[in-house]
Amino acid sequence: MAKNRDMKTWVLLTLTIVTTSLALFSGISIINPDMLQAHGGITLDPDNAANSIIVHTQREGEYEIRTYDSFSRIGFVSGEGNFLLESVPSLDKKEFYQFIKDSLDDKNPLKKEQINISIDIYSGNGKLIETLEYDKCSLGEYFVHAVDSLGKIQFIEGKDNIEIREVTKFFCQSFTLSLDRFGKNLNEEIVFEKPDIEPNEGDLQYNSMTNTLQRYEDGQWVDISGKGGPKIQR
Repeated sequence: MAKNRDMKTWVLLTLTIVTTSLALFSGISIINPDMLQAHGGITLDPDNAANSIIVHTQREGEYEIRTYDSFSRIGFVSGEGNFLLESVPSLDKKEFYQFIKDSLDDKNPLKKEQINISIDIYSGNGKLIETLEYDKCSLGEYFVHAVDSLGKIQFIEGKDNIEIREVTKFFCQSFTLSLDRFGKNLNEEIVFEKPDIEPNEGDLQYNSMTNTLQRYEDGQWVDISGKGGPKIQR
């Protein structure tokens, strides 16, 4: 019996030494898996947490406001009034692309093309949480790139190889937060204007309002994918 006790003690001591060595020399910490869980708070759920964005643009000197639901992500750029928008290139953003083209073609550093941008952030149940208002923004950078699906969250569900994305960076003179329409229901107002261009049979678009991929068939947009894709990327 004494011999068996000694053997068990030796085995336990060896395991302790090995475990401690791994933790010290490989940087591995032995912690409770529950400690790895992150909690957003008891009031957060899919209905009242941020879920989608709507972007409104108005070029300086123009009265018309353009509304887009096809931007997928807001990004950080150093500086309070600076930010970026990321999306999949789509047919609904013709006027937005015109602003980019005019900015790229403008070689006068003293008089840059400017645009005002407001971004509505909606909860999962369609209530407006806040509006980010950027005034007198100029184009900082614009580029298009391809994203491999491996290890990445796709903006369009079912696109399992290469996804083309565009990134637009803005530098703005002012930034503020508006709560004037806090809690307003998404369905109570028109937030998306159909593009002036007429789509062709078989054209594809991503509708971030329904979170689906759509195809233009027989004069209307038809969902061709299940629900999916990211809401707001963090």
